Amino acid sequence: MINRIESAFQEIIKWKKRFDELFSFSQEVRNGRDFKLAELGMYNRLLDRKYPSLSRDEKLMKKMVRGHRRQLVKQLYPNPLVRMVRRLFDRSVSVGRRISQLLQGDVQKEENSQLLQQIDRLGFTGLGEQLGGKLAEGQRSFTIQQLVSKNETEMLKYSLNIAPDDRGRLCVESFELARQSGTKLEHFKFTADDGINSSQAAELAGGRSVYVGSNNWQMIDFNDRDAQGNYVVRKINVPDFDMEKELDNLRPISGSAKHLIEAIQQGKRVEVEIEVRGNPTKFQLEAQPLKRTLQLYRDGRKYNAKLDEVPANGAQGKPLKISHKQGRNEVKVGR
Repeated sequence: MINRIESAFQEIIKWKKRFDELFSFSQEVRNGRDFKLAELGMYNRLLDRKYPSLSRDEKLMKKMVRGHRRQLVKQLYPNPLVRMVRRLFDRSVSVGRRISQLLQGDVQKEENSQLLQQIDRLGFTGLGEQLGGKLAEGQRSFTIQQLVSKNETEMLKYSLNIAPDDRGRLCVESFELARQSGTKLEHFKFTADDGINSSQAAELAGGRSVYVGSNNWQMIDFNDRDAQGNYVVRKINVPDFDMEKELDNLRPISGSAKHLIEAIQQGKRVEVEIEVRGNPTKFQLEAQPLKRTLQLYRDGRKYNAKLDEVPANGAQGKPLKISHKQGRNEVKVGR
C-alpha cells in the first residue's frame, strides 16, 4: 500500500533539492528566510490535506512531518510570543476572521478586512501567518514576501509593501517582483495604480502585454529602469487593435474564442491548433498590441499571422528575435 503522506513529503524533498541546485551559487539564498517560509507553506498544505482512513504508517509519517514543521516554525519565529500569536490563527477559520479576532475594535476589524480583501484581489494566498505576526508585533509599515517556483529554471519572489494610506488605514502600497531565471535576476515594481495582480505581473516580467481596459495595454520597458533598478511599466493606448478579428482570421480549430481572448488579455501565451495547408498544427499565441496583431510561436520560433512562413515537414522557421525601441510616452517592443 502506498504511503500517501510519505509520497507528498518526498515531493517536498525533490523541490528542496531542485532549489538547492538552482541557487547553488548563493548559500545566502538557500539558507534564507524566504526559502524557509516557502518550505513551511508546503508542510502546512500537506498536513491540512484531507486523507480518508489513514494507515498506521501514514499516521506515524504525519506525526513526524508535524514535528519537523514545529522545528521549522521555531527557526522562523524564535520569539515564543510571536509563536503563540501564530497559533491563534487557526487554519480552519478565514484569514480575515483570524485577524478580526486578534485585534480589538470595529475600526481595526474593518481596516484589516479591507487589507485582506486587497491582498486577495492581487492574487496572493497563504500570507496570513506573516501578516498576523507583523500585526501582532504592532507594526504599521512592513513587507511580507512570497516565493513561487514557476518551473525548473524560474523562481519568482514577491514582496508586498504595506503601509498606512492617506486615512491611516493599512493597504498594499505596492509590490515588487524579483524574477530569477537561471543566473539572471530581474526586478520589477507595481503600484496600486497599475491595476496589476500577481499573475499578470509574472506575465509582464516574461515580456508579454496585459490588457487593462479602455483600449489600454501595459508592458515592461526593458530599456528603462527607475532609481531602484526596477524595470519601468508603460501603459499604451491601442484603440485600433481588434484582437477578435485577428483571432477570427486565424480560424483556430481548438479552444473557445472567448476564452482564448480572455487568456491572451491576461498576458498569457496560449496553445491553439490551426489548420496549415490542410494539416492541424499546434502553435502558441500571444498579443502584440503595438503591432496590432497576434504573434504565433512554435518550437521556440515565431511566425506571422498569415502563416505563409510556416515550414513543411518539420523544417525550421525564423529564429526568435527580440528588440526594444523606446518612444517618448510609450515603449515599442518587437519580437
